[in-house]
Amino acid sequence: MHIANRCKFIARNITTDFRNFVLSPLYKHRNVGKDTLIDSSAQILGWRWITIGSNSVIGEGCWLNVNKYEGTKAQIVIGNNCFIGRRTVISPGSLIEFSDYSLLGYGCSFLGADHIYSDPFIPYVATGATTSSEMRIGANCWFGHSVTILGGITLGFGSVFASTSLIRKDVPPFSLVVGNPGRVIKRYDMARRQWIEIEKLGGAEPEIPSETEYMAQLSRNALNLNMPRKASGRSQGHSI
Repeated sequence: MHIANRCKFIARNITTDFRNFVLSPLYKHRNVGKDTLIDSSAQILGWRWITIGSNSVIGEGCWLNVNKYEGTKAQIVIGNNCFIGRRTVISPGSLIEFSDYSLLGYGCSFLGADHIYSDPFIPYVATGATTSSEMRIGANCWFGHSVTILGGITLGFGSVFASTSLIRKDVPPFSLVVGNPGRVIKRYDMARRQWIEIEKLGGAEPEIPSETEYMAQLSRNALNLNMPRKASGRSQGHSI
């Protein structure tokens, strides 16, 4: 490599590395709330259509991908006190919205868009993506390792999704979901203060609060919440 070109290459990479190391983990876009951490390795496409609340974490290797840049409406909305685990993919149709206290494990996928395949004589890489579906995740949902959520569905607040589950249908609040396809095996009953097997409920709806009441109680129980930032990636943890 010519000496002048080599100098330009080194300078460019030093600048890029410095920007990633110093700025990215603490980068505060106008649509990002206070004390939110975004790992330098996260790839975020379409910042103008993304909002992230306060005290949230976007982990190492995450990919937030807005498929169609138009209008002013946010297409990815992440609330306050949310932890988006490493290698998570979020790709909305019209909207993917995470309410406060969402907790995502490693390698989850939230896919609201699909490639258009109506004409197989057009390369699928060139056909674009669907942009109509809306996916909404209620407050304080916990997604284990490699959970996949597809399409325009609503997931009720306070629910738990077991590792490797595949979810394609709406889920009611306070549900415990497992399997592929995902199925609800338990619901939480506030009166009895425990998770109850679906068979034992006999079709009855368990007693649960409204989401507004639930959010208020979460806020009272999460004063001065310390997010697990060290779990977001190597830049925050104890790596060798």
